[in-house]
Amino acid sequence: MHWLQDRDLLQQGMPDPTLVTPQEPLSRLPERQDHQDAADTLQKVYFAFREQAFQRNVLKLEREGSDIKLEEDRDREKLKGRVFGKFPTEFVKSEEEYKAVLSCMSCMEAVGLFHALILQMLPQKLLIEELHVILKNKPFIMKIKYVNEYSQDNDLGMFHTVLRVTSTTTWQTWLWNDFESKHVARILYIMPFGQMQIYMSGMAGIEGSNATVSLGIGLAGAEKKSTSDVDFAGRQKEILELVEATARKFVEDSDFTPLIDKIDRAEADPDIRARIFGESYVTRKSLLKPEQYKV
Repeated sequence: MHWLQDRDLLQQGMPDPTLVTPQEPLSRLPERQDHQDAADTLQKVYFAFREQAFQRNVLKLEREGSDIKLEEDRDREKLKGRVFGKFPTEFVKSEEEYKAVLSCMSCMEAVGLFHALILQMLPQKLLIEELHVILKNKPFIMKIKYVNEYSQDNDLGMFHTVLRVTSTTTWQTWLWNDFESKHVARILYIMPFGQMQIYMSGMAGIEGSNATVSLGIGLAGAEKKSTSDVDFAGRQKEILELVEATARKFVEDSDFTPLIDKIDRAEADPDIRARIFGESYVTRKSLLKPEQYKV
């Protein structure tokens, strides 16, 4: 998960939502089509955002059978402003790899980052819940090797965040029963929509936490005046262009080096780390070499 962890960084890291407000808002379609259009738009918005504000330094990407192996250098000195990297277009050979690289180890953040947009794009008479689930199947496993550190596999043991949408008129869930039977091994938590946004905001106030940064983009007025597919496609394209332009400008104008240095100093302080993570975490980590543990 990549999000904003420093209070000062949080204040500097949020572009004005009015900068990315569509001139002609999107309107709501009939309920089922509306859900489908919202899901499609949100996925495209998230991938556009992640590509422009990419936060990894990818050295290699290759297939191991059906699995995808990514090698990453986590040396912040090699990132722009100690945060942003270049999306590895030269390594990505398929849409599957494109989406995997952009979403790997970040499956929760979209629910928090685009909280307002999700509300704006869906009808009001809905119950929206955030679920943490364990999947029963995956088309492939994403394997990450951090240079000079440990390896991490995004396997079936990892939990994922999904949204469950229920009509408060009919109390029917949109596509949930079919999705659950095919893909969900078990549900870990059911939380009200907005919990991830609250959690991310709270983490931003903990000095000494992980110093990565997320860009918050708000999109106002997700309604449109016409229900034609042509108009929807046009409004969707406008949103994507606005997200890309806003994220690109934010990355170009940002240098978080002083704040990252401040957080690095806090992270190196054992008293601060103990206060955040607890004594057992600090002791356990300090006794093991990187190659001896796997997160």
